[in-house]
Amino acid sequence: MEASAGLKILRELTPQLPALVRSGTTTIEYNIENGECFGFGLYNNGKVAVQRNFISKGSLFPEHTHGETEHIVIYSGSLTFVVDGESKKLSADIPEENHILIPPNTQHSVIEVEEDCWIIGITIPAGEGYPDAAK
Repeated sequence: MEASAGLKILRELTPQLPALVRSGTTTIEYNIENGECFGFGLYNNGKVAVQRNFISKGSLFPEHTHGETEHIVIYSGSLTFVVDGESKKLSADIPEENHILIPPNTQHSVIEVEEDCWIIGITIPAGEGYPDAAK
């Protein structure tokens, strides 16, 4: 799938942003099915980690688990998660539907990204390597 126009522009501008150049190890690109996702590590003290992510329209995240609680808040766009076999649509425009809590060791995936999205991901405790490296 071709990168969105916004993603192409962001890739061109990223090297010009001093904060990203200085903290290159906290900017990661995820290996996902279809589409593109990259994240910017915002904070990690070992007890909690926070990451800001862009997910392009049409992206798919394969089913996976991890040992941390994950809280996702979407602030631009909409997408659909499957958590423990149940679908939940997240939409930035609807306050009751702009977040999801994923318990530790729970199967989850993203099955539909209807438009380019921006999310904040929080893991407690901080996931090993998150947000420093894609898992």
